[in-house]
Amino acid sequence: GRLSAWEFPATGPNDVLHQIQEASVSNLLVLASSGLYRLDLPLGSWIRLGPPDEPAWCYSMLNDSNDSLWVCSGSGLWRMVDGRWRLVVSSKAIGEPPEIAYQTRDGQLWLAVRGRGLHRLQGEQVVPLKELSWPAVTDVTDLLEDHEGSLWVGTTEGLFRLQPRHLRVISRGDGLSSDNTVTVTEGRQGTVWVGTAAGISGIREGQATNLPPPDPALGQVYSTVICADRQDHLWSWGSAGGLIAFGGGSWRGGGIPAGAGGLGSPRVLYEDLQARLWIGFERGAICVGQEPPRVYTWTNGPFDGDVRVIHEDHRGDMWFGTYGGGLKRLHDGRIASFVTTNGPHNNRAWWIHEDADGVFWVGSQNGLNRFEPPREETTHPPALRARNSRFFTFTTQHGLRDNVVNNIQEDDFGCLWLSGLSG
Repeated sequence: GRLSAWEFPATGPNDVLHQIQEASVSNLLVLASSGLYRLDLPLGSWIRLGPPDEPAWCYSMLNDSNDSLWVCSGSGLWRMVDGRWRLVVSSKAIGEPPEIAYQTRDGQLWLAVRGRGLHRLQGEQVVPLKELSWPAVTDVTDLLEDHEGSLWVGTTEGLFRLQPRHLRVISRGDGLSSDNTVTVTEGRQGTVWVGTAAGISGIREGQATNLPPPDPALGQVYSTVICADRQDHLWSWGSAGGLIAFGGGSWRGGGIPAGAGGLGSPRVLYEDLQARLWIGFERGAICVGQEPPRVYTWTNGPFDGDVRVIHEDHRGDMWFGTYGGGLKRLHDGRIASFVTTNGPHNNRAWWIHEDADGVFWVGSQNGLNRFEPPREETTHPPALRARNSRFFTFTTQHGLRDNVVNNIQEDDFGCLWLSGLSG
């Protein structure tokens, strides 16, 4: 509750304080218009540290991740390392003085140059930011990096967001089994498993490793059907061995033989919250984890049972998206069908995403379906219960870039990201 004061030895009426930073338990770094000072709190003494040839006006300071001090001044950008100052770039070289220095988490140093917008320091070269939406002349007033790595830039022309473009391509040249990648899943230890046209690859710390083929008795692996479980086993399907698992450097049989249940070719693998493994086939699904494994079938049309995606909702019901037959729900051992009236292509489900409100977003061959599952069970038959739920389809007429939606992800801000044939 005590207020203490330390009088600053100003060199003139315009010599004001801009920034304060703790240097140690009893010392502060203080940037004033006339330079950088160290304030010894117990003694109340001020020591000017530099830059050496000012009286040029000082604007801001930065203590970077390497514990170097940077000062933006009228003469340019200064850096102090081990008590020695060096002019890194002069104001004359860049046309105007740098007024703000900011370092992002990746180590990049950004400079706001008076009247000339945002620049980045590359080595000892100051490179202006060139973006299509960036005004030709802009005064930058503040900089902030958010938790997603976006750089927010406050200016006299408005607020801008510079989003990172960190994109690395991993291909055959990096060891991937094929450039034709079909499916991706992540294991508990951080390994990213990639199913390709030529086999399965694991990517760890940027390095790709190809899995060996199964024993001939297990047949050829279905590399497009993979799932990493909670025990960090990788599951797939062998053309002769049925369900197979990879662990300890080799493949082994998983207890479900090829041709089980007469369900045809496997389409998708999914692990539910009870650690049960579900396998979707051309003509139904099998649940592994129940003794014995249970087979679920339903047939109302030529493609009605062809399962392409499996999802467990917040109530524990299992949902199956099919190729032309809409959605199937398994509840209390009974199957109910939910279809749209927009034709077979709109009932080809590629992806199911459930949001925080329990609403389903279903990617289809012909649009994005918003689907509200029924909230309460009734005594009505499955066909009538389907009418109690609601579908709405978004297409290119509503702003989609493509009517084919094959993947849906939700970010931390509640925005949905869609992938399709056009990006």
